[in-house]
Amino acid sequence: MNLKELNDKIIDSNNELEEKKEQLENMELKKNNLSNKELQEQKELLTAIKKLNEEITENQKIRNEYLEKNIKNIENGNSTILQTLRGTNIKGNRTNGN
Repeated sequence: MNLKELNDKIIDSNNELEEKKEQLENMELKKNNLSNKELQEQKELLTAIKKLNEEITENQKIRNEYLEKNIKNIENGNSTILQTLRGTNIKGNRTNGN
């Protein structure tokens, strides 16, 4: 192999290496793009989950207020019933005692 052939072979090898390098860089870029896309999807999912959690929290707050209101109404109703029963007992005792 003479010097010219050797030089041509080196140039061909260098060109081939450059092509391989470009291919690898392109593959890395595609891989990064996929990673970025996946990260964006995960971010969107996390945002949706956060929004759902906020809605759930708000719904729970409304539910708790509703339950507290109903409990107070029941307590007031029970109190009224007890007062009525006590009144009936007192009247009944007066009637029975007389």
